[in-house]
Amino acid sequence: MKRRAGSFSPRVVAQDVALALFITVMQVQGTVARVAAEGALRPLSDVGNLGFALLVVSGLALAVRRRWPVAVFVTVALASLVYYGFDFPDGPGWLAVFFSLYSLAAYGDGRRSLAIAGAGIAVLAVGWLVAGADVEPRAAIGWVFFRIGAAVMSAALGESVRSRRVIAVEAQKRAELAERTREEEARARVDAERLRIAREVHDTVAHAIAIINVQAGV
Repeated sequence: MKRRAGSFSPRVVAQDVALALFITVMQVQGTVARVAAEGALRPLSDVGNLGFALLVVSGLALAVRRRWPVAVFVTVALASLVYYGFDFPDGPGWLAVFFSLYSLAAYGDGRRSLAIAGAGIAVLAVGWLVAGADVEPRAAIGWVFFRIGAAVMSAALGESVRSRRVIAVEAQKRAELAERTREEEARARVDAERLRIAREVHDTVAHAIAIINVQAGV
């Protein structure tokens, strides 16, 4: 996948790192708050703090979402499948999934990235539905469909941003080409005018020399 010019400037890298830290804190803090409020949910510290590790890994992976969008999405998607497969609490741990899908579509290479996003969403949907098959109360299954719908919307938003960026780049290239064409045409007209003047001067000088020769002969 080609690197995009300007994507890895210090300012952009700092923004992505800040976003990754923010999403990580939101996922962990939001889930911990839900566990504390409801009490009956599986603690994130079970299975060797696996819940904490999955939320942290999926959040921090966003720090390199522009450079390796496919790898980041695969990492986040796998973390989400394992997280819900172990029946950890359904807090805001899906935030990283949405940002990784957006990044995959926005900074990917178009058709290939959309195919990966589509396949990934399908796998996530199946995994989430299987993990939520015995969720109680049954009304809570609505959060699974929310995750699926939000995942599709994230990919669609990323593709919209990428398409607009491509259109803008193409328009800029056409404008630059038109400007170069106008400059070349102007130079061609100037060169043609210079050639015409040179020919007129040549003809005038030749005529004057011919007259001088005639007069000298006389």
